[in-house]
Amino acid sequence: MDKYKLTIILLIISTILYVQFSSAETISACGTLNGAGIKYNLNQKAISSTGTCISVLANNTILDCQGNTITYSTSSIGNAINNSGYSNVSIRNCNIVLGKSIDKAHTINFTAAANGTIHNNTININYSQSGEIIILTEGANGNNISSNNLSIKHAAIAAIDLISSNNTIIEFNIINASNNSQGIATSEASGL
Repeated sequence: MDKYKLTIILLIISTILYVQFSSAETISACGTLNGAGIKYNLNQKAISSTGTCISVLANNTILDCQGNTITYSTSSIGNAINNSGYSNVSIRNCNIVLGKSIDKAHTINFTAAANGTIHNNTININYSQSGEIIILTEGANGNNISSNNLSIKHAAIAAIDLISSNNTIIEFNIINASNNSQGIATSEASGL
């Protein structure tokens, strides 16, 4: 391949990536991410919610917490970040804390959400009742879970739970699971 063709190909790829994520927005509170192709940057040191904090409602979305903290489920069942059915969603650089001991309060929930990335997050669960830290269910296929630091103390749950989700890449994660907790659990999942 000559230099001219290679240059054209690289220009096309650069244009596609620029158009796909051409805008960025700053968020300072829990809420809904509903703009396709938008990178959301969390600019507050700490945000919290009584239930679910962040709901993703668009494809091609990035949430970059920039090292800031999300506290969720301080008084009711919810998820720190919930993505039900949206593809190409990236969650990165978040510190996430469960606010109260609540059964089924999952940290990051991807349901039927394909080709997403969960990268470089630090998540600590210190309660006896909670939901899984990262849960992929009902056809959440082709996702990448990498370079996360996941810690569970006092809960008999899984750090990463894959249910009917295939072709997931799980690599370079640090998982500290104690007191009957599991690092990775699978059910009807393949292609790991």
